[in-house]
Amino acid sequence: MNAILGLIAVAGLIIALIGRWMVGNEARNISLWWLYAMRFLPLAEIMFLARYWEEAKTGAITSMVGLALILPWGAKMMWDAQHHDPAKQASVLKALDGDQRNSIFMEVKADYDAKIEREQDRLQKLNVRMAGWFKEMQTRREALHTPEEIAAFNDEAAAYKALHAVTREQAGNLAQLQANQIENWSQVTEEMARKHLFRGGRN
Repeated sequence: MNAILGLIAVAGLIIALIGRWMVGNEARNISLWWLYAMRFLPLAEIMFLARYWEEAKTGAITSMVGLALILPWGAKMMWDAQHHDPAKQASVLKALDGDQRNSIFMEVKADYDAKIEREQDRLQKLNVRMAGWFKEMQTRREALHTPEEIAAFNDEAAAYKALHAVTREQAGNLAQLQANQIENWSQVTEEMARKHLFRGGRN
């Protein structure tokens, strides 16, 4: 399938180039300035086709036919990049030697540790922000007098309470990550291994 689509794409590329040559030839016949503009200025080719469609339509249509022939190959490449064959992946994972497993393990562990560090940094910054906010609210609380000031303070307190709940949730997530920290190959799931095995075009 890939070979057939590749041959069709090559034919499409040739046809597209022929179409562009035909359009360029029409531009040359009209004015060299149009030819230079199409080569160096953005949107100049679209402007030329809009102005001289009757003269250039054969080349434009030829070029579009060529591009249409290239599209299936491009779509197949994108699909393959996003959807690896599970059976092929499983057989590859079983065939890994010790050095390859160790390399994948180190990558998985490094990514997992980096994720923990990011969560720790995020939680630390959030805790600092919460502590400063709480201290500021405690200071202003003593100076409340009017109903409007009290109502505004209560709204702010509700916002603080909501963010505090988020902070506790973040702390729980971090604790879960730390509890499941990657320490050996047995903790590396098949999904983790596949992600790193096929990342960067490895096969």
